[in-house]
Amino acid sequence: LFWRPREYWQPGSTAHVEVQAAGLPAGDTWILNDAAADYAYGDLRVLVTDIDGHQLTCYQNGEVVNTIPVSCGKPGMETMTGTKLIMDKQNPVVMDSETFGVPNTSADGYRTTVNWAQRITWSGEYFHAAPWADYAHGYQNVSHGCTGMTDANALWLYNFTQIGDPAEFTGSSFDVQPYQTIGCWTYSWEDWQAQSALSQA
Repeated sequence: LFWRPREYWQPGSTAHVEVQAAGLPAGDTWILNDAAADYAYGDLRVLVTDIDGHQLTCYQNGEVVNTIPVSCGKPGMETMTGTKLIMDKQNPVVMDSETFGVPNTSADGYRTTVNWAQRITWSGEYFHAAPWADYAHGYQNVSHGCTGMTDANALWLYNFTQIGDPAEFTGSSFDVQPYQTIGCWTYSWEDWQAQSALSQA
């Protein structure tokens, strides 16, 4: 079950959710219990990356709190446009091109340990520290699809965000697909509503 409002959660907003599904089938099993929960939402953090402008603007409750020079995916390995979510945070993480079929020994291959890594797609796009590309941050896209920045900026961003924060990207011709991230914000409101089982009833 997945629910989102029309627009991003506003600071201080609340939600009460009830799921009355006990006894309904769920694949090869059955839902055993109903459930209910109350939620309260704190600060709204939104990350906006201009791929062509090589810049990440960080917003908190509608105010700009930091602007970070970045380097995104190079030609042929472009970073995807659209709204992704912070899915996981790891420090450090080993990135290995062989996990998606590119040998470490090839020109585009790599196996490296990166710090302050925040996953935004299942296919391997992250925000992370990329000190080997400090010359490019703010000027040139040289990565394999990730959004790289200096060590200091990556640490700041890692401490600023929480899992679930939206990350908006503009500037490439490749749109992120819902299955490639936590895809609730990849849909328009009308298309999101059309996903509902209630709309199919």
